[in-house]
Amino acid sequence: MCAMLQTMLKPSAMTITWFVLLIGVVRVLPFYATPTQDVLLSDGCPLPCWQGIQPGVTTVEEAVIILNAHRWVDGVSRGIGVARMGAEDYREWRWDYEAFPLAAGSESPLSFLTSENDVVTSITLNTNLRLADIWAAFGAPPQHSATILPLATGDFMFRLQAFYPDAHLIVRSSFLCPTALTSFWQWPISIELTTKTTLEPLSDRQFEDFYGRRDCAL
Repeated sequence: MCAMLQTMLKPSAMTITWFVLLIGVVRVLPFYATPTQDVLLSDGCPLPCWQGIQPGVTTVEEAVIILNAHRWVDGVSRGIGVARMGAEDYREWRWDYEAFPLAAGSESPLSFLTSENDVVTSITLNTNLRLADIWAAFGAPPQHSATILPLATGDFMFRLQAFYPDAHLIVRSSFLCPTALTSFWQWPISIELTTKTTLEPLSDRQFEDFYGRRDCAL
């Protein structure tokens, strides 16, 4: 009788455990969503507009004035050297680490905007937001693709891009293989706000093809 009772209770205990974990996940989601929306959304400025800068509309001069006046931004400079997103003319900035709590470390890539004919075409934000934050705030992306790139060191790099066409928002992430499943969701991302309405896929593979595979096997 005792053995039978133990057998019956084991599935119940497992169900309770998963239920508790699910509650924990649900309770965490608003924590992710709120800072993401605080960073990306502005009153009267729907995406891909950001802080009054509207890709395809705002001039570079207007954008620089807005950025220099913003408390989150620690100065704007004209980009030099390599092209950004195929654009030779771009402006870049670092965050004010005291004013902007979601600023990534000092070694992180700069945020920047690109332009064409003196009009802003895209805004790329590098913060400490993670893939999980975007997923919680906007849901699963309607379009996404992934690929594996071999490196000269013999290692492999996983690259993911996710596209939300209604918001004209592109999320990119990359990390070395192998990786833990939790790291997949916590890896740094780059957020691009753009005039693009379609996105060239990295490959014909979906991120689900690699999701949870520590070796990122092809």
